[in-house]
Amino acid sequence: MAELASSPSTYADTIGDLPGSACMSEAPWGRCNRWLTCITVEPAQFGVDREAIRLTLEAENIEARPLWKPMHLQPVFASREHVGRRGS
Repeated sequence: MAELASSPSTYADTIGDLPGSACMSEAPWGRCNRWLTCITVEPAQFGVDREAIRLTLEAENIEARPLWKPMHLQPVFASREHVGRRGS
């Protein structure tokens, strides 16, 4: 696990420089264990949306899914109070 956590992320190295894409960066106060890799895409800049990416990965037998919304942004909790900032 230490070897994996200390090596650069293959995903960040592979897609990090593509227009309209970004990989979640490592927090300055911690160390990533590479258990979950998160990327964001801006479809207009990247050229495809997240569902097209997911389906392409699925065709290659690679599991992928949209990242969940924070609880305070989910519709079921829209009327509830929360502590924190707006957005995710």
